[in-house]
Amino acid sequence: MPKRTGVNLTHTRVERFHHQPNGGRLQYLWDNQVTGLGLQVLPSGQRSWVLNYRIAGKKKRITLGGFPELDLDQARETGLTQLAGLRNGVDPAAVKKASRAAHTVRTLYDEYVDTRYFETRSPDFHSNFRSTMRRYVLPVLGDQPLKGVQRAQVRGVIDDLVNAGKEGMAQGTLTHMRVLFGYAIDQELLEHSPADRVRVKRTTSGRREKWLQSSEELCSAWWFEGKPQVRALVRWCLLTGCRRDEARTARWEQIDREVGTWTVPETKNHRALVLPLAPVMMAILEALRATFPRSEYVFPATTSQKKPIPRGSMDYLIRGGTGAVWSMHVLRHTVESWLAELHVTEEHRNLVLNHWTGRMSERYRHGLQLEAKRKALEIWHKKLMEVVSNG
Repeated sequence: MPKRTGVNLTHTRVERFHHQPNGGRLQYLWDNQVTGLGLQVLPSGQRSWVLNYRIAGKKKRITLGGFPELDLDQARETGLTQLAGLRNGVDPAAVKKASRAAHTVRTLYDEYVDTRYFETRSPDFHSNFRSTMRRYVLPVLGDQPLKGVQRAQVRGVIDDLVNAGKEGMAQGTLTHMRVLFGYAIDQELLEHSPADRVRVKRTTSGRREKWLQSSEELCSAWWFEGKPQVRALVRWCLLTGCRRDEARTARWEQIDREVGTWTVPETKNHRALVLPLAPVMMAILEALRATFPRSEYVFPATTSQKKPIPRGSMDYLIRGGTGAVWSMHVLRHTVESWLAELHVTEEHRNLVLNHWTGRMSERYRHGLQLEAKRKALEIWHKKLMEVVSNG
């Protein structure tokens, strides 16, 4: 084992500790408060807490957990607990080995959703992760010993969803299984993930050809019959071309009335979406504020103003509950297609929809280009209002 030189670890020091190219393969940051506690980093960037100890004259090391899933305070607490057991003759490695054998997919799930790292994820991730696990994974694999899960079983869960026509759900479920088994690897409960090299066997190209071309189709979306917040959300997406979840989880703190902008700080491409608030958008906001004055969400759920409209409920209300022939993502395609029909340049369309192509011009472009976005939206809103007014 490498020579240890402890330092006074702080949260900032731990956060900034990364693998250095000119160092060894395994690099460590040792703590001077808990004997043997250190943060290990691999060339891949993966960081884990380890604990060195000695029992019966032999040097041993165990992994306590990954970082940032386990923060500095939790690592110290865990390390002290292990050392206290060691003083009573309990070998931490033996305890961990016994725990490994007892783990099932269900106990792993229960353990993961109690971690601090899971708590830091978005409420949307919480809801989707729990839903896919409880509906599709745990009923099939829940009681399976973790070490006994085979790739064929994971593939079976995914193929069943594809055969049921739920390719999107299959991809989401596979992603969540990779997250769960990745956590097991971090905890040294597994060496390899059974979700590795599993792919969704798509029956279609995945390209959505549908968009609302006719006046009748545009009017059907605009005059959607539903709860006021659901109808407002549909209109918001039709006006802006934003992604469903960008609007669905919007909070009032993202609305800047003085500047006249709506900002989504975290998006699919990790670039903030900032759109100017056009008059028709302001009218929607004023109606929602008057209807749901106590909600922190712009589009609150139909059952509680303390949370946004759930994704599953939204999809059911649009497709299952009303029989609409369009989905929320079709509205995004509609805005892109109509902007093109109205001769708005591709560059300005990309600004409105927050598309990122990676072109050099985008890499060098700074600022929000609010005026360009405003002009593009004015053209589209004028056309849309003419259609729905005459419809």
